[in-house]
Amino acid sequence: VVTDTPTDTSAPETEIPETDAPETEKKPEVDRLDYKITVKDDTYVYNNDGSVDYSDKNFGKETDLHIKSNKNALTRYTYLKFDISSLVGDGDFTAVELDLMLKSKQSMPGNPEYATVAIYCVSPDGWDETSVNYNNRPEYVDLVAIRDDIKTPGTVFSFPITDYVRQAIKNGDREVAFYI
Repeated sequence: VVTDTPTDTSAPETEIPETDAPETEKKPEVDRLDYKITVKDDTYVYNNDGSVDYSDKNFGKETDLHIKSNKNALTRYTYLKFDISSLVGDGDFTAVELDLMLKSKQSMPGNPEYATVAIYCVSPDGWDETSVNYNNRPEYVDLVAIRDDIKTPGTVFSFPITDYVRQAIKNGDREVAFYI
């Protein structure tokens, strides 16, 4: 979600009755505009679970995306790619957020009540949702956003990614990609 504040904030002049109150400048109200950028590529990758090797399998046709980090294997990472060319040259937006909905949360013995979800940037080049798998996945570069309060299924969680998108636009990038 990209939030933009219009640059033309002029409001029609209105006549204000005279009073003895001190003059104050009345600023016009500005509506918040939200633009939604649809994901271009979305998939997840799955490693070898010890009994079945998923590391060469592509999950690009799946409708749900999975994330799971487990030191005992069964790790799944989600990859998202967005075309930001409609924002290139603009950069005059207020905020950019990556909204993710938690569909379900697996409870296991020893798991904390809240899950932590981290968003990292990856190169958007050389992969798409139909070709990436665990063995050829792009490696993450830098942490972009993190939340440690992920709990309730059905809830949308927003991750602030404004600075990262602004820098990508400044660098002339037309796409951004994330690893979750």
